[in-house]
Amino acid sequence: MLQRLVWCKNYIENYIMFDEIEPCQQIKPCLYLGSASALRCDIDFSMVINCTMDIPFSKKYKHSIRVPVHDDLSYNDQFLEIMENTDILSKMHALVLNHKPVLVHCYAGIQRSCSVVACYLIRYYNMTVLDAVEYIRKCRLCAFSEEVVFMTAMETFRRNLDLHS
Repeated sequence: MLQRLVWCKNYIENYIMFDEIEPCQQIKPCLYLGSASALRCDIDFSMVINCTMDIPFSKKYKHSIRVPVHDDLSYNDQFLEIMENTDILSKMHALVLNHKPVLVHCYAGIQRSCSVVACYLIRYYNMTVLDAVEYIRKCRLCAFSEEVVFMTAMETFRRNLDLHS
């Protein structure tokens, strides 16, 4: 764990250099998670989920959706509301099932975008919150560095799925 934290600290400190080399990782077939730099990848994404308030949509991609939250605990309720009351996850899933690549990104690819992908894994792969977080951390080593900002929202999301199944 300490080695991972040191790596994440170094990753953040050297973010620009590293990000140019590896701006996104494949989490599941056709599902990619990354930073805003991933928009420059050679992958022809069918849909881009932009988990920022202000990074503009790329004109390169026709289908883009914004998840307007900050990396801040005070946005847990808003994040949960977006995950439960929009069709973002089902749109992602439909494309992934049809082998169409989807990118989920935020500024650094460390919190917001990781949380959206975690909710996707919780819903469609029936993972627990902790299993989803650990799975993502194995795929993208900087994911959820130090803490999981939207842990409360994801736990409520999982509980609500269990109540309705």
